[in-house]
Amino acid sequence: MNGPWHLELLEIEMKVLWHQDDHGRLHGPEELVLAVATEGITAAVAHTVPDDLASHLLDLVTQNTPSSPDRPPHVLKECRVRLLLRE
Repeated sequence: MNGPWHLELLEIEMKVLWHQDDHGRLHGPEELVLAVATEGITAAVAHTVPDDLASHLLDLVTQNTPSSPDRPPHVLKECRVRLLLRE
């Protein structure tokens, strides 16, 4: 059974595995965490990432479609570059 609830379950799992503040921002060493389901991609961004960049990264992720299950999502490379360029 496939459905949009897979992505919702992954969002819940992300909140369990990675501590997030009241705004959904990560409080750990990770700057970006992606969760991929057949129907889409979701993400969480660290509280240390500037708000404008965090918003842009989340837009990039949610607007992209997942790649094949055996490969990282295509958007991951662009997110990494944007995170590196801010430093």
